[in-house]
Amino acid sequence: PAPAPAEPTGFDGAKVPKFVKAYALNVRTGPGKDFPVKRHVKYGEKVEVVINGEWAKLADGEYVSANRLSDTEPKKGRYK
Repeated sequence: PAPAPAEPTGFDGAKVPKFVKAYALNVRTGPGKDFPVKRHVKYGEKVEVVINGEWAKLADGEYVSANRLSDTEPKKGRYK
């Protein structure tokens, strides 16, 4: 079998708690819009991420847009 692609560098800091502020945030297989969508995380969901610039790593092979995350829990029923 082919080896798994190497994980991108720069995502080795401490994980921080964040909240999803998008209705359904795309979880991609890599840090960039060209990577395929793997699943979604929902509005208001708490996630533990490592942030590197515009992207945040949830787990190996799972990345989300950092500007769709918030330090505070968003109000229920209101998303932007």
